[in-house]
Amino acid sequence: DLETVYGNHALRSLSISVFLTNGANMVLFGMFSTYFCKYLKGGQDLLGGALAAAGIGAAVISVKIGTFSDRYGHWNLLRFAALGYMVLLIGMSCLANPWLVALLYALPLYPALSVGASAAAAQMTTKSRRGGGVGVVDGVLAISGFVGAITGGAVVQQLGFYPLPLAAAFVAIIGALFTFYISSSTMRR
Repeated sequence: DLETVYGNHALRSLSISVFLTNGANMVLFGMFSTYFCKYLKGGQDLLGGALAAAGIGAAVISVKIGTFSDRYGHWNLLRFAALGYMVLLIGMSCLANPWLVALLYALPLYPALSVGASAAAAQMTTKSRRGGGVGVVDGVLAISGFVGAITGGAVVQQLGFYPLPLAAAFVAIIGALFTFYISSSTMRR
């Protein structure tokens, strides 16, 4: 019954948190290659290295992130991801050095967001609806990626590259605040 999954207030709040956090990430990262090469004047080799490091780092950390979630709690992992994206995007908005931006880009935060949100969704749903709850989170991750990338493109088209990381950081701050709010209220229950 879809009402059991989609009528779940806690799952809707989690979805908003995930949408804001991942969407903020994609506002900048959806345009990252162009931003990095055209605006920051970073080289294609450095960009390739940052992309490779980000992918390899995410693959390596994905192996252990579930254990971290089990040991320290999925809400703490989700808070870490939201705070990490906020710090990363604020940092990128303050930096003009391609090497430092590439280093920040390579930080593997996405697995923390994905695993933390999936574990929270699994806890918020009944055993018979767990797949549906995790599916909602996966769908929100996909939609927020699309919406974030489109938003980033619109920012660049209307205002240029300069405000792109600022726009992403602004959304990330809202996402982190919302994540801390809902995780605190959910953990008290």
